[in-house]
Amino acid sequence: MALAALSIAWIAGVFLGSFFVPSPLMMLAALLPMPLLLVKRYRKTVLLACLCLLTLSGGALTYQTTLITDDSTQVRSYNDSGRVVLRGVVSVDPDVRDKTTRLKLSVQSINPDGVWRKTSGMVMLYVPRYPEHAYGDLLEVTGVLATPTNFTDDFDYQGYLAKQSVYSTMLYPEIHTVGTGYGIKPLQWIYSLRHALAGVMAKTLPEPQASLAQGIVLGLRGNIPDNVNDDFARSGTTHVLAISGANLTILAGLLMLVLGRIIGKRYRVYIWLTLVIIWFYTMLAGASPPVVRAAIMATLFLFSELLGRQKNAGPALAFAAAIMVAANPLALWDVSFQLSVLAMSGIIFLYPVLYGAVAKWTEKTRGRTVIPDSAVDFIAEGSCMTLAASLTVWPASAAYFGTISLASPVATLLSMPVLGPIMVIGLLGALAGLIWLPAAQVIAWAVWMLTSYMLLVARVFANVPTIDTSGPRALIVIAYYAVLAVGVIWFTRSRRKRFMAEMGIGKKPFITISQTVREEALQ
Repeated sequence: MALAALSIAWIAGVFLGSFFVPSPLMMLAALLPMPLLLVKRYRKTVLLACLCLLTLSGGALTYQTTLITDDSTQVRSYNDSGRVVLRGVVSVDPDVRDKTTRLKLSVQSINPDGVWRKTSGMVMLYVPRYPEHAYGDLLEVTGVLATPTNFTDDFDYQGYLAKQSVYSTMLYPEIHTVGTGYGIKPLQWIYSLRHALAGVMAKTLPEPQASLAQGIVLGLRGNIPDNVNDDFARSGTTHVLAISGANLTILAGLLMLVLGRIIGKRYRVYIWLTLVIIWFYTMLAGASPPVVRAAIMATLFLFSELLGRQKNAGPALAFAAAIMVAANPLALWDVSFQLSVLAMSGIIFLYPVLYGAVAKWTEKTRGRTVIPDSAVDFIAEGSCMTLAASLTVWPASAAYFGTISLASPVATLLSMPVLGPIMVIGLLGALAGLIWLPAAQVIAWAVWMLTSYMLLVARVFANVPTIDTSGPRALIVIAYYAVLAVGVIWFTRSRRKRFMAEMGIGKKPFITISQTVREEALQ
């Protein structure tokens, strides 16, 4: 309880710090209730309240200290000042699109008037697709630095770049490669492996299955055709393609279900194996900040299972979110971060409710269908987990992107079961192709069938009408989550009372009973 309260106070402080400049006197005000500590009855409550107020004030001050000023040592201070020469290193794997490539350049020095000066900061370069550039290349570029602008009203491109610490752009500069191999060696190896695997997929799969597999397995979405992207957007399943917290959280849950049934749950090896797969995939997918945050959220879910099923997941989720906001306060406004938290919340709090309701039905069908009971349980668990994450992410996605597909929950339920197999089989096939290409060609048939199925789902549900959610929508979203929270609390309390009546026990602390109810629903 205390950990969750302090974590929420920190996040709230960072949020409030974006509206006003806090005064250090706020911290002194937090100490005013301290005399009440002399009253033993209220000692713990008062101490927690004081700590929360101090934490809130600290969060607000932290946000203000992260605001960048126009310092002459920052490359952004040369924006919109004419033609300059920059020298810097490509800091992440290039984002290759159909006709263009985006390079994130970590600037080391600048030459605005014939004299080289040391500087720092990130610049987003927009360059032709060819010639190709790689992570770790030392480049000398000549062009005009510009302040990012928003090209459309429905997308804050300037804010999107700011969350990546990018405050300058340069369109189609002259580029001279000074040297190579200036990046971190392990990352260079991972990026090289990533592109080698993408090459195997391109050789063994037709289009658009090849580009879809590259996007799902490796996070390389630049080659996915526009018509395919449109189908996924209209069907509300774009998040299936993106490496997001929602995706990795659902994937982690599904991997645990599969591995738990294959290798058993003794010594919790299935959880550690899932953890290894998630982080290997994170590194292979580029290890960009949103992907790393998503992996951290998924890791949190896995550790909550290691410590005791759902036992401390709520406070741990709040603590992990606070840590990530402390590392980068701007992450609080990042859509990927918010969807990650929502997806985790859905699996922690809503999944036990959904599965508790479905478990009654599955219990009645045991031994009465041709489908094995274990298969019924697996389908029920996987569907409830996917639906729980989807129901918590769905309204926020609609609010941010201005449209919502009525088919999104159903299309997601149909698409998510093949996501894990595409990742695992696709990765194994690509690795096999590095050794012997014919072996990859055989495995590619399975990947082709799975990706074709996903394309079919997106194409069919793309024809379902969508609802325009632009305009005033904040109150609707807040009301939705309020109703959802009340429903979860009501269901949990109802099961607690029924459980207590059946067991003939008296009152117990709420956390103990609710934990027992959750574990009962998940068994």
